[in-house]
Amino acid sequence: MKENNNLASAELAGSEQIENEGDDLNITGAITLQELSYYFGIPRAEINRKFSLPNSLSPDTTVRELREAYDVELGEIKIWLQIISDGLPYYKAMQAGELLDPNHIREWMTIEQVSQAAGMPLDYIYTRADLSSQIEANISLGELEGITGFTMEDMRKVVSEYYLLTPDTELVTPQIPSSALPGYYPGTPQGTSFGAQGGRLIDVDGIRGANIDEVCGHYNIPRIWLLEELALPSDTPGNASLRSLEIDIGQVKNIVEDYQEKN
Repeated sequence: MKENNNLASAELAGSEQIENEGDDLNITGAITLQELSYYFGIPRAEINRKFSLPNSLSPDTTVRELREAYDVELGEIKIWLQIISDGLPYYKAMQAGELLDPNHIREWMTIEQVSQAAGMPLDYIYTRADLSSQIEANISLGELEGITGFTMEDMRKVVSEYYLLTPDTELVTPQIPSSALPGYYPGTPQGTSFGAQGGRLIDVDGIRGANIDEVCGHYNIPRIWLLEELALPSDTPGNASLRSLEIDIGQVKNIVEDYQEKN
């Protein structure tokens, strides 16, 4: 029986290798749920919801194990990631051992993630951003902006400056904490950020960088209904952020809660 199991595992690994040929994403069945969450900025709860997985599933569960137990295919996950995540450049850079291009810094990334991906000491970030030592390094840039006004663009400038000053900078291999969950992507992360417990908006500052599709996707609100409630044209792009549309976040909160009460 053990020999048969080994044979099955070898066949799975072989099929994954074939599937990855010509695919620069290079995700294999060995990647865990926690790594998917960390590298692609997607809360575990959102991954569970998408693939109908139990919330009790271990964060160390691999995609290969998902295939065996829940019939979730690697190719299916790849397609989904490329549609909904802007974390692909970050993942590729980390896998290649390369420093992250400042233009690929995203609002769901934490201060610590930026520090590691840029090979830049946390102290340098805190000094250049004039951040209080009481601000934790595991909060997202989106949340940081809501607290201090220090934006993602500001962080990109700090990283670019650091690269110029320290041309010999080397990547710091990410140490993924077991409790790591993005606190800004519109899923159901822990804490008081976008999509907090129960699908309610607890900290409205946490969604300022979300776009129309992200709000609709997490709260299962029809896009046409949301656009009508916000008095926006029906052809408003789904990837338009609330900030760029100058939407009052309090208004979005009220619309979401009203929809949830009615449905």
